[in-house]
Amino acid sequence: MIGIPPHSPLNSPLNAAPPEELRMRPQAGATDRETIRMGVREEDAYRTLDTFFDVAEANGIKDLNPHHGKPYFDNNLNPPGNVVPLSVHFRPDRPDDTYSPGHLKAVNNFGTQLDARLKQLNIQNVGPGE
Repeated sequence: MIGIPPHSPLNSPLNAAPPEELRMRPQAGATDRETIRMGVREEDAYRTLDTFFDVAEANGIKDLNPHHGKPYFDNNLNPPGNVVPLSVHFRPDRPDDTYSPGHLKAVNNFGTQLDARLKQLNIQNVGPGE
């Protein structure tokens, strides 16, 4: 290509993932994910929210404040139906906006344990996730 340097982003495929060494990793003392987002069928929304609280309680997370978005119709589901976007954001527990080791471990375990519980309950994440 004329006028475009050989290592220009314009010469890279649009879908190319950055090399592993260029991806951001969580800093020491930071959570793996501060926010968990998912979408569930409308009929599963309340059970999913209850599961958020059950998993939080099991991990000693006291100030869980999940959010739900406006349901939307998804034709791509089988059968088509309404999806409710849900999210939960974790906040540091120390006054200096850092995570104590125990809270950090609980927050990092939350996502894995939530996925396992939802699988047991046969609730699928049918919306956009992380």
